[in-house]
Amino acid sequence: MTMMDGRAFAQEKLMDNAALVLNAYYKAPLTTSRLNHKAMILSDEDMMPLLEVIEVLADKVGGHEATQNMFAPLYMDYLAYRVAIDEGLSPALLLLGADLAKADLGWDCGACGFATCGELTRYFKKNSGMGRMMVGPSCAWKTLDWGIACDYACAAAWELNMENRIQGTYGLLALALGYMEDVTAVMALPLGPVTEFWYYNRPTMGKVITPEAQAELLRNNVAVHWEMFAGDLKPPMKGEGEWWTRPPEYGSIGPDPEYTAFQQKNSGLMLEAVMEVRPKVEAMKKKRTE
Repeated sequence: MTMMDGRAFAQEKLMDNAALVLNAYYKAPLTTSRLNHKAMILSDEDMMPLLEVIEVLADKVGGHEATQNMFAPLYMDYLAYRVAIDEGLSPALLLLGADLAKADLGWDCGACGFATCGELTRYFKKNSGMGRMMVGPSCAWKTLDWGIACDYACAAAWELNMENRIQGTYGLLALALGYMEDVTAVMALPLGPVTEFWYYNRPTMGKVITPEAQAELLRNNVAVHWEMFAGDLKPPMKGEGEWWTRPPEYGSIGPDPEYTAFQQKNSGLMLEAVMEVRPKVEAMKKKRTE
């Protein structure tokens, strides 16, 4: 006979569903059939270095409030993980990675920006660098296939009605910390906790950001949602509260040296935090192999 709390049982079995999601990831129909995509599953203590980077960063910049203003999406994902783990609802975190720079197709299509696959390979060996979310340059076909595989993983999670959200933020952080070997790109796909809209409605946001600050964040980052007639030379923008009673505000694009300097400083601080935490990931990997 069994008498168990249903939510606790579902939470306990997240890993079972993770296997089905990974089956969809590896079984996705690809255009090249040459994608060597990889995956890793994390939970509980194995996730802690990913969170610790943000906490080390907070110490460097003077607290969590300053940290959340550096790159809000990363901090919001951190907070979702932090609260879930603190409440005993750790997700099963899938890291989905691939080597997108391995241009071994010989198609010479030019979609990557180089005339031949060989030119891309030679350039990558000498000049590869970190972009916004991955190391590049990348083979366009491998990138397409990896996107398809990640889409199939997300679709499987949706079909299973699991709480999930694909994340470039924590994928990039996992890549920087060295969780996966021989990959140039990583996406993070949390499965769970067993609740509703944890990563979209984000009930955790209310713990640190006021509704007014959330509205301003959306206004700055998703300007089209606030834009009125776009045919004007400068489109009028709606604002927070009774925006129609105030002088009109307009959208514009231009350099912002002060913000650029702020972001460059943040990049350096983030790299420092990653390098402080990375030895812990290496120690975890070494212990696992032993």
